[in-house]
Amino acid sequence: MSVLGILQSMAALAAALTNWLHDRQIIDLATKAAWARKLNEVNDALDRARAARNGTQLDLDEHPERLHDDDGFRRD
Repeated sequence: MSVLGILQSMAALAAALTNWLHDRQIIDLATKAAWARKLNEVNDALDRARAARNGTQLDLDEHPERLHDDDGFRRD
């Protein structure tokens, strides 16, 4: 193999490595974006659940007569 062949092989290897690293970086960024999107969705769902819980507590505080003493499912 000549020096030129070795240099061409090294350049091809460097190009392949660069392409692989670039692809890996794109995949990692897409994965991070997907995780961030899902975490935001979960956070929004938790905020809605907390708001519902707080609304229920406020409704109970304003109208205590709506609370039933025995709904048939108590396990004292």
